[in-house]
Amino acid sequence: MFSRYRFLASLKRPYVKGWYNKDHLQVDLSDTTLKVGLPAHTQDPVLYQPCPEHFDLYNRKNFKFHKKAEQYAFGVAAIFGRWFRISGPLFKKPVGLSTFSAIVHVLDDLPETMSCFNPAHFEQAIARSLHRSRGPLNSFIPYEFHNWEVLNNGVVYVEAHNQNTLKDAQRDHSFCSYGFYPLDDNIYLMVCCDIDTLSNRDSISPLLQSLAKSLIGSVVIQLNPHCEKRKSSILKQARRTHYQQPDLNWTFATYRTHKINPCRSEQILVDPGSPFPQYHP
Repeated sequence: MFSRYRFLASLKRPYVKGWYNKDHLQVDLSDTTLKVGLPAHTQDPVLYQPCPEHFDLYNRKNFKFHKKAEQYAFGVAAIFGRWFRISGPLFKKPVGLSTFSAIVHVLDDLPETMSCFNPAHFEQAIARSLHRSRGPLNSFIPYEFHNWEVLNNGVVYVEAHNQNTLKDAQRDHSFCSYGFYPLDDNIYLMVCCDIDTLSNRDSISPLLQSLAKSLIGSVVIQLNPHCEKRKSSILKQARRTHYQQPDLNWTFATYRTHKINPCRSEQILVDPGSPFPQYHP
């Protein structure tokens, strides 16, 4: 039986199953509490990751560590994830698809003189994260970064838009909405909505951006007493206590297509993109 919200869905008011009856998820991150309300997961078992009750931020075995040519060293742990469909008018195909992921990053290479609780330092950590996930380090697909701001819950919000689809109104558009929040001196939370529009991109993209921002803005984080005290101490010493949009005008890598045989080809790097961002205390 359809929900009345499904019957009333339109391009201006899209329908997401469970949007008005969200599952309230909560996880204990070493006495730091993370809460968020998310719509019901839609079918795909591969993209579903259940929310644990507890996660130890300081147990390195919980993280997968990455290192490449001494350029970066950090650990990544996915906490939970969901996938849901965004629908327009009844009996029409979905207008968009979205995932929601909560991920913890540990920075092994952050200098001891720096802290994620310092806005000037955390901006650099965010820039490095974006460089790796949607910047020149990750792909030959160029991305533009927009709407850098701090939400009411203290999460630093930024969007990454696929340039290949951003400038072509006839194509489906893909973008990611990110939210970043420091959990300790060298640990931070990244929440991500990865979205694909499926129709009427000019009218639906702003709506999907709004939905993603609403989900990320609903995240509630309560630091444990030790980290809260540390954060207050760092902010008292910091030269500034607000965030500023960093310069993200990166040069993306250039590739060419090399045909191996009539049925197979590969991408070959011609010119590398911008070098990996460096930390500056």
